[in-house]
Amino acid sequence: MAMTTHQLRAKQHCTTPLHFHVLMVNLPDTTEQVTSASDPEGLAFTATYINSRTGEQVREIEIHLQPDVRVYFIASQHPHWYFILQFSAFYSRFGCSCLAGKQFNQTRQECEHMRQIEKVVA
Repeated sequence: MAMTTHQLRAKQHCTTPLHFHVLMVNLPDTTEQVTSASDPEGLAFTATYINSRTGEQVREIEIHLQPDVRVYFIASQHPHWYFILQFSAFYSRFGCSCLAGKQFNQTRQECEHMRQIEKVVA
């Protein structure tokens, strides 16, 4: 059965909404639950957008941080994949790359990773 023009357009534009994509880092040599990184000259690393529904890797990006910025990584349910957390002085709180962390501005509820990192850093 042939597809109509409307069906073809719908199929072309039917992608996973971006709010299901989480930014994660693959750290194959790390088994710790929480780890961090900082560099006095600036830090650069590769992160991957993951479809949180399927676990599919969507795309990789390069992240560059300013000197002396500390970034934290918290283990996810997938082995060697970590969520990214960074403290924001402007908001006086941590931001997390998980789904709940991305929705903080709407829900005003911290994700489990934010609570966990606050205990580690304190």
